[in-house]
Amino acid sequence: MANISLGFGQSFKYNTVPKGVKLPVQNIFQMEQDSLGRMWFSTARGVFYSDGFQTFALPDSLYSNFDFQVSLHVAEDGLVWIYNNSGLPKLFKGGYGEWEEFDLNLPIDSEFSSNIHFQSFGSGKDQLFFLETEFQFFTWVGDGEAEEINREVETMGRLNSLEKFSDQVYGVFENGIFLIGEGELRPIPLEGLELPSLPVNVKKGPDNQYYFLGKNYLAKGADLRFPEEFVDQNFSKDYFFSTEYFGLGFDKGNVFYHFNSPLRKLKLGQSRPLELGLEFIINSFSIQDYFIDREGILWMSTNRGLVNINSLIFQNYGYWSSELLGKK
Repeated sequence: MANISLGFGQSFKYNTVPKGVKLPVQNIFQMEQDSLGRMWFSTARGVFYSDGFQTFALPDSLYSNFDFQVSLHVAEDGLVWIYNNSGLPKLFKGGYGEWEEFDLNLPIDSEFSSNIHFQSFGSGKDQLFFLETEFQFFTWVGDGEAEEINREVETMGRLNSLEKFSDQVYGVFENGIFLIGEGELRPIPLEGLELPSLPVNVKKGPDNQYYFLGKNYLAKGADLRFPEEFVDQNFSKDYFFSTEYFGLGFDKGNVFYHFNSPLRKLKLGQSRPLELGLEFIINSFSIQDYFIDREGILWMSTNRGLVNINSLIFQNYGYWSSELLGKK
């Protein structure tokens, strides 16, 4: 039986008014950083970016091409992509003065889709792209023609995340993990530890362990097919979420993760996670996204605003987590 420690909430000096960031709305869905170091924000009022001194909106002439919420993707080559989060797929690329509509040249289903997913890996002529809608799943390389991947949504469900391991791309779908290749999806059955539910994201950490994130749990194992032990459990909030917000990543020997919850930080090899709660800062019980920029600043966005932290050095100001069972 795994020993699971509750996260110890700790007060930090959060910056609730980040320098040079002035957004017209509190509901912030995504954050990215481009090759110039500018921070980009997808919000309920559109996409904005900050150069650290002031905040800029995209021109209305660009917004007129979109129907609903606009999502962000910054590719490995630094290009900024913006696209319809729902409706019909529409992509623009740029971010450095000019924007160009990307000609999908695809047999797109004419029905409106929710939660469109767009992602790329690599750069140059070998850059690999994926576009998933409620009805179709496409991939293409560089400027090449796209091919449709045979995806039965009734069987596999919608796409939650994409990850690349050893030059192979895996899709984490609602109903399982699949290897993507040659126009088809090949299932990767999970064995070993019995998980409470299927993961929504899987990443390989710097310790060569695979980390499996799902509702109310983070597990790990030495093989993609074999989660072996729970790292953390019982951290998701029991509120109604119309959209599930989750994230998983690594930085400086720590794993950061959230699933309909505050951000949690755990030093690799240890067992006691730290919960970076914002309940008493901006009255938010969960985050929608987090980002660690090139200067090591941690950003967290919610539906009630944005904060960042200049340092995660332990500060002994008391424990704020309502789940705290005791003090060290």
